[in-house]
Amino acid sequence: MTDSSAPDATPADSGESGVKARALARLQALRQALLKVLPQQEAAVDGLLATLLAGGHLLLEGPTGSGKTLLVRALAASLDAGFARLHCHPALPPAEVAGEIVTDAGSDSARLRRGALFNSLVLLEELQRAPPAILNLLDDALQGRQLSLGGRPVPLPAPFMVIATRSSGSDLPLALRDRFLAHLRLEWPAEGQELAALRQAVQQGHGDPLETATLRPLLQARDLPALQRLVAGLPVAEPVLEHAVRLIRLTREWPAFEQGAGPRAGQALLRLAQAQAFLRGGDSVTPEDVRTLLPAVLRPRLRLTPEREFEGDSLDGQILKLLGQCPAPRP
Repeated sequence: MTDSSAPDATPADSGESGVKARALARLQALRQALLKVLPQQEAAVDGLLATLLAGGHLLLEGPTGSGKTLLVRALAASLDAGFARLHCHPALPPAEVAGEIVTDAGSDSARLRRGALFNSLVLLEELQRAPPAILNLLDDALQGRQLSLGGRPVPLPAPFMVIATRSSGSDLPLALRDRFLAHLRLEWPAEGQELAALRQAVQQGHGDPLETATLRPLLQARDLPALQRLVAGLPVAEPVLEHAVRLIRLTREWPAFEQGAGPRAGQALLRLAQAQAFLRGGDSVTPEDVRTLLPAVLRPRLRLTPEREFEGDSLDGQILKLLGQCPAPRP
């Protein structure tokens, strides 16, 4: 995004609507660019952009070949921001992820060798395979946006977004999952979508989708904090706030869950709902924004009881039942 279109106005600025319109136009261009690469994953593209605008971290789950890595690579190609990609495995050294303090040979001076987490956008593939040491330092990084290296805190860049993938059926510690703002699931495309994707691949000579899409940077990292402030300023009416609280509190008495979601889930839900409302060009958050995003917010924060898992229940199915017990407020 060029400086002339950067959304740096304050709410009191008379040109706020123009700033918002220019920002939204850039975001819609970014959305269309991502859909050129993965046209069958519209819901995932929208969830990814909402998480980016909300300033959060994202957990992606789906079967091999569903497009998790390709989606993040497409985002990286569309952002003018530092990007790092790591494939997790049990022998992954912490220094590769976090960095380390090194001393040059023949010198007493120490310097910081930065790891992958010192980029604005970080992709960690198959996070469930990472050793405990990696998961622990990642928990610290996601929570405090800083790392402890050489006995001192070192801040991470702003903006800073971690996107982690995991295979379907794998698990992560609940405390770490709670650090992610949202958890999206990519499913296999419908038959018609798969046919269209195959037809497009044949027409393009089976080349790399990112190369054939000719992606270019549409946003700069330095513009993201201002965009995120615009999103955070979107109004939320009292009935919508009350509805979000009721939904979160209902999880704490829902018998299918081991334990309910904490207050942080409500904050995540509203942040994500503000971002979704902004992306659709809305002037405020609606109850429908809150309700459609509830599964993505609750997935990383809830577990089914062993009895419900044994009976074959699904987490998403129980969340939908919960929504059915808590109707949206009337306009």
